[in-house]
Amino acid sequence: MKNYRMLSLVSGMLVAFWLSPTVGQAAVVTATTGGAATLAIRDATNNTDLADGAFPEPQQILKLVLTVNGVQTSISSISFAQPGTTSYRGTCTNSGLPSDTSLDFQYLGGDQIRSLDCGGTAVVLVNGTYTFTFPADSDGDGIPNWYEQTYCVTNNTCLLPNDDNERIGANTNAGDGFANIDEYRGSIVNGQHFRTNPTRKDLFVHLLNPVASCARKTTTTQPPLPPENSFLGTNSTTSSERAKVFPTDGTSLFADLTFSAVDFHFLSYVERGINSAPATEWVDNLSGLTGIAKDQPVYLSGTDGFVSDRRVNINALSPPSFGTHKGIRAIECLDESQIYPVGLATFPLGVQVSTPDEDTTTILYTQRIYNDYAQALTRSSTKGTTSAYQSCALTTQTCVYYQTYINGFSSNGTPTVTKTTPTRTYTPASGFTCPGGATPPCTVDRNYITSKYIQYVTAMEVAHDVSLIPVLQITQYGAHYAPGTGDNLDQQVVAKDSKTLSGVVFSIPSSYSSKSNACFQLIPGTGSTSPSCQP
Repeated sequence: MKNYRMLSLVSGMLVAFWLSPTVGQAAVVTATTGGAATLAIRDATNNTDLADGAFPEPQQILKLVLTVNGVQTSISSISFAQPGTTSYRGTCTNSGLPSDTSLDFQYLGGDQIRSLDCGGTAVVLVNGTYTFTFPADSDGDGIPNWYEQTYCVTNNTCLLPNDDNERIGANTNAGDGFANIDEYRGSIVNGQHFRTNPTRKDLFVHLLNPVASCARKTTTTQPPLPPENSFLGTNSTTSSERAKVFPTDGTSLFADLTFSAVDFHFLSYVERGINSAPATEWVDNLSGLTGIAKDQPVYLSGTDGFVSDRRVNINALSPPSFGTHKGIRAIECLDESQIYPVGLATFPLGVQVSTPDEDTTTILYTQRIYNDYAQALTRSSTKGTTSAYQSCALTTQTCVYYQTYINGFSSNGTPTVTKTTPTRTYTPASGFTCPGGATPPCTVDRNYITSKYIQYVTAMEVAHDVSLIPVLQITQYGAHYAPGTGDNLDQQVVAKDSKTLSGVVFSIPSSYSSKSNACFQLIPGTGSTSPSCQP
């Protein structure tokens, strides 16, 4: 049986930082034996010079250009010196078979070699005379000079391969489960190779559209509402409502998932597309969900289940002390047989401070989010008078308002800080139009509110699958911050009956507080030592 942290509502990308290839002078190395000679590294496809940082890449073909005593000289043979050429496991940190420990480069004849790895080092004997090592690596630790110089102020040896402390300069964000050598080697995400940043924490997330056990299940107690879903929009070709894909304003589903010292990497992810297959960058043993609230992951039979599930460092050269490091799986669930929760972060019974390395899964009940919006617009005034809720029809676009809040509410329930006061219009992302094809700015409508609601729940539940559970605040609100505090880990969206505006104002958290940022940790014992972060 799983324990979980649930979003209990009464009512109512982000841009991942990837280390780009260095743009600069072409990579040239000097011979270590044989005489005065240099070797330039080129892209064999277009015969252009490669800068340090632009190689090696998996399956990249390199052309070597030999210059001896200032004169370009043809290459008749290339052999790999032994020992010297790395034989890293697999292809990248998270891809390829761990049993593959063959050489990381292949001679193709003439002046060309092929890279078979994300971060190998080639030691080659050219024409039987000249020995070269590339990429250049002054301290010979497997991390080339260019990568170390990116993070070192005075030298190119500041990164120790086995370190995983994320502490460089004034940075105090320790530990993400990837040692420096594995950060350099990098990972495959959406079919592309990226080297990660050793000064920032890296968290891998994969979104799955509904699995079979999360098919739509309704209850007769629910009002008849248009069925919509958030991510795929492909369950029906006949209903305009079912064809909607959220967020409808063109912003990212993960727009609110932003921590100051964390880079999020989304595996096999198609924005506003179908994400129904397991990610190719890791092993995914999930076969379904079970339990009344669909909160218990079920693993495929005949596998090791949770053991290899979601592992993102399968080929780590310097694995952390606990060995296995994992990412987070997020699943859209269309089940509306219950009203709440609208989101879950599942992890094992008795676990108070979760990390991705626990048996975790984030579940997003998108149909329930849609329904909750409608319920807020149809409820009665608590003051016994005609309310904006009752006078604001679902099809009316001018009586629904939206505001974000980031610093909490004052004692009288008024937002102390708002990004808008409130937002009545918005400008959609590039390539997207207003509802009905109107010219931007668009009027806030139910789909816009639903979009913000889904982004909020996504950000909160993914964060709950790391250690962002304010366990010292477990009160009548559950294991969440109190309502109205303005944090993405807040308990509820606030829908306020506004007489002034003659409508309903939805206040939805859209950012994490400094406290949440300080408590963020991906591996046990690496977050803040503040008592507020401890179980």
